[in-house]
Amino acid sequence: MAITGQSSLVELAPFRIAPFFRGMVWGSRDLRPWYDRVAESEPIGEVWLTGDQCAVETGQFAGKTLGELFSKAPAVLLGAASPAPGSPLLIKVIFANQKLSVQVHPDDKMAIKYGQPRGKTECWYALAAEPGAQVACGLKPGVTLDRVKAGIADGTLEESLNMLTVAAGDVIFVDAGTVHAIWPGSILLEIQQNSDLTYRMYDYGRPRELHIEKSLEATRLQTRAGKVAALVLSDRTILIDVEYFSVERIPVTGSISSASLHAEGKPAQGLAYLFAAAGSARLSGASFEPVDLPTRGIVAVPAASPEFVVEDLGGLDLIRVTPNWPGVPSDRSWSRGWLACENSMKHQPWRDSVIAYIRAATNPADKFGHMPRLYALATRLGQGLDYDDDVLFAAAWMHDLGVFIGHRPQDPEQLKTWDHVPYTVARARELLPRWGFPAEKLDAVEQVIRTHQPQDEPELNEAIILRDADILEQLGAIGALRALVKVGRDTRFPTYSSVMPVLHRAVESLPGKLRMENSRALADPRVKLLQTLIAAIEDEAGQMLC
Repeated sequence: MAITGQSSLVELAPFRIAPFFRGMVWGSRDLRPWYDRVAESEPIGEVWLTGDQCAVETGQFAGKTLGELFSKAPAVLLGAASPAPGSPLLIKVIFANQKLSVQVHPDDKMAIKYGQPRGKTECWYALAAEPGAQVACGLKPGVTLDRVKAGIADGTLEESLNMLTVAAGDVIFVDAGTVHAIWPGSILLEIQQNSDLTYRMYDYGRPRELHIEKSLEATRLQTRAGKVAALVLSDRTILIDVEYFSVERIPVTGSISSASLHAEGKPAQGLAYLFAAAGSARLSGASFEPVDLPTRGIVAVPAASPEFVVEDLGGLDLIRVTPNWPGVPSDRSWSRGWLACENSMKHQPWRDSVIAYIRAATNPADKFGHMPRLYALATRLGQGLDYDDDVLFAAAWMHDLGVFIGHRPQDPEQLKTWDHVPYTVARARELLPRWGFPAEKLDAVEQVIRTHQPQDEPELNEAIILRDADILEQLGAIGALRALVKVGRDTRFPTYSSVMPVLHRAVESLPGKLRMENSRALADPRVKLLQTLIAAIEDEAGQMLC
């Protein structure tokens, strides 16, 4: 069937995509039992599941390539939230029988500089791993670009690589600019921006082109790369949720409706891919023929898909992959940032010390969650800005030390006039150097802490980012919870009536203090939610709110 244009398409049913088997010198000759495929000549290294050349296997466009479908019907596939046409994600399965080259991918800015549409940020989900399997992910602390150059020249680059042990179920984030390599011993599901742009640094003597100058230009000595801790929710496990993609593992007991596949805080309509990591499934709907999802197969669910049901045909391990759009707000952005950035602290031991100290110092204990949320939201807001992540991290985690019981005055009268900022600054200057924090960055941390509150006028980028994030934390459901929990345990708020003015001031004055456009976009739904809650409380309680 010819693709005549997107205007004639009102809806598009889910469809299965045929895999494309790509030969690579480091690949495997026999993919069984993962795929019924034996290499005829060159070993197979990658199985592309959503490449532009992959063929549509089912439905009205069977036989067309995925690239053709995206070029003619992007809105039907992607939905209104998409800021750009074209396929956003490339999903692969990697079969490494030898070490891959040590390589790096450029970010969007560098890719565009050299005439490419986008860079390449990716993640790996380990479908299987042998004991002791490893990948290289980032550079060791202290490695310089000169050391990288020397390692390329004398063959010792591996000594500078940060090695991670891989086990089945692990998720590893590899943001653009991260020096990395996959070693034999694991089978990886790779989710990435739809780009095959790779700069090889070192290739173990294989006669392939190297891209040393561009790889060095693309390299960042510190990145957010590393293992990601999954977030287990009641209806799904979020494996990773970062600026370009979200990957979820969704349990299916018997069957599940298409409406139940949507995650809270995400657009109700948007492109999704369903991958069967194990077992098989069938998608059935009233308006289309059933679509079978075989083991290690993938089905595209367009934004304009009709309703359907996913039926477990036995042993189904369902992975759902959706694109995210940098710059398009999502109120789950804090979780993406936290999951993605969490592992950076493994490369800098002082961060572990900060977290351990704050965890022990936080009193009441429920205040602890504010720090990781704040830092993660701040990193999300800071995407594309020039800022020092060490400074932002230290300030975000230390900024409220002076409000904790045991650090603030116990006397109610003193507490009324207590300014926690000078105390916090003094303690941060005392503690951070003990833990190995760079001394030359202490002044910046102090400035950020001193100007992080709504009434302040920050100048540093780190302070602007943190202040906006802290304002957002005072809005929405989290803002209401943080205010209401003070009742009865903070001497300033003995009753619920006494805390209501705090909520009113939040919706009336805080949004106007936000400095960044993406912060204001995130604030809108939070303000509406808080306004609705205030109105409901006052309507139900009348004049009898104690």
